[in-house]
Amino acid sequence: MARQIILCADCEGTHRQLHDAVAAIERADIAVNFFFVGETARSNPGIVRAVAERHQVESHTMTHTPLRGLQPEAQHREIMTGKDQVEQIIGRPTHGFRAPCHAIDRRTVAILNDEGFVFDVSGLYYRYDMGDVAEIRPTWFREWMPLYGRVGLTPRFAFRIFRLLFRLFDPLVIPLHPQYTALSPRHLDAFVEFTRWARDAGGEFVLIRDHLAARNHAYDPAVPITPRVHAIH
Repeated sequence: MARQIILCADCEGTHRQLHDAVAAIERADIAVNFFFVGETARSNPGIVRAVAERHQVESHTMTHTPLRGLQPEAQHREIMTGKDQVEQIIGRPTHGFRAPCHAIDRRTVAILNDEGFVFDVSGLYYRYDMGDVAEIRPTWFREWMPLYGRVGLTPRFAFRIFRLLFRLFDPLVIPLHPQYTALSPRHLDAFVEFTRWARDAGGEFVLIRDHLAARNHAYDPAVPITPRVHAIH
């Protein structure tokens, strides 16, 4: 059986970065889960719609403001306005969420439950009872790209880290940030090389909805989520 790789693209970059990262993903011919910041989606509706035709598209707050420093009302506004903005562009519901910097708290969990979110892919650093929200825990907080500038690693050496993670985790849940991956053609080529290596090693890049369905947590992507209790507004 193939080892699952859930690649989550956190999209808050520039138009050029988004364009180049999406082009690399198409070149790699893999399935990716995109989480768009509302402001970024509003500035790049054409890219968002094109991505939604093939990949899974979800939300990543409205302004990429860290949530743990916000009161419940502000958290609710940040989460829900981002969700609404993405949905307006793609013309269908979203069901999942990723928080900026993987930082959620109990108030975030309550909002996600109150608003009927199906899944969350945020909680790297903290563990909470997620209630009715399916938790998909990230394996790693950054892709290899920022390592180039900081410690001078070559692309080939840097993603050996992820080769090790690939052997340790199933599913392997890792991020992709266009503002790092699209730094240069060298970075984009390294990303494509990694995806090809991963598939040759028995990996399969999957959409979260398919991952959940295989674990009897299926949902209909066309059906809007509805609040389960009166949420904070």
